[in-house]
Amino acid sequence: MSLDPQVANLIEALDTGFPKVSTMTGAQARAAIRARFVPTPQPEPVAGVWDDRVSVDDGHVDIRIYRPEASGPLPVLVYAHGGGFVFCDLDSHDGLCRNMANLIPAVVVSVAYRLAPEHRWPTAAEDLYAVTCWVSER
Repeated sequence: MSLDPQVANLIEALDTGFPKVSTMTGAQARAAIRARFVPTPQPEPVAGVWDDRVSVDDGHVDIRIYRPEASGPLPVLVYAHGGGFVFCDLDSHDGLCRNMANLIPAVVVSVAYRLAPEHRWPTAAEDLYAVTCWVSER
């Protein structure tokens, strides 16, 4: 199976000048990706955005909650950003979460799960589960 040409061009553009992730530590990969991140000066508006914290067995997990301009009861989406459980964060996926909240519409809860290799598997999955339980209780 071949890769779609548009996707192949996008991947090539993203990889240009970027060191191989396999040669970096988790902290180095996070720093390299963070250095390429340019926040949107005027993010897509939503009715509300706020940060919170969910307690887990051995600490806490930060979350960011997005509420769209929509009335009535809304579904909730617990969102886990990409990054292979090693990199990316609440800020790197802020624009996507705002967009999903508006388009679905739903309350989106983005999870800053603890990252590997400092936090070994299944820590990230357990963090996501804890946040999902926290959301369900509310």
